[in-house]
Amino acid sequence: MKVTIKKQLKCRRCDYEWNPRKPDVRVCPKCHSPYWDRGTSKKLQNMRGDEKG
Repeated sequence: MKVTIKKQLKCRRCDYEWNPRKPDVRVCPKCHSPYWDRGTSKKLQNMRGDEKG
């Protein structure tokens, strides 16, 4: 019996977590961002107030 372990993915834009059905994920299923695997820019973090320190 073959066991496959799927890695859970997390969108860096909206913090949504999901188990992908396909190996090639192009967009976040919740916010539909094609940049789900890239972090936000420093400028955007400063505007939101996300910066620590």
